[in-house]
Amino acid sequence: MFYCLHRSLTVSVAVCDEPAGEYQFYGHIRYVDGILYGQKQGDVFNFDPGVLKDDDGRIYLYTGLSYLKDAPMRKYLAGMFQIDGSYCVELDKDMLTLKSDPVLAVPGEVLSEGTDFEGYRFLRQAACGILMGGII
Repeated sequence: MFYCLHRSLTVSVAVCDEPAGEYQFYGHIRYVDGILYGQKQGDVFNFDPGVLKDDDGRIYLYTGLSYLKDAPMRKYLAGMFQIDGSYCVELDKDMLTLKSDPVLAVPGEVLSEGTDFEGYRFLRQAACGILMGGII
């Protein structure tokens, strides 16, 4: 299970043998150098993580959110974090270590202007994905 605790900018991972079982903490998503993803200035503002494992076995983490153009939080967070949509990073097979830099997957209100996404503002993502043949 991939999750973000309240007021935490990092993504944490817990594991269990069955969906309704007792989960154990596994670790935090981190850069290769060990710094937690979400702790560096300019990182994605992590919120509602979702995971996808594709047919080639590559694992992707989607996370992010978007504030309205005039939202006070946008003004407060501007320049500190990426807050304009859903971002995707590839994870290593350990499911904790980043293999890629974040890439914008779905733009928020500001970045959607002039694109096919304009008028369909991304707010936050559904916290689910497909992993190992099942939905998480």
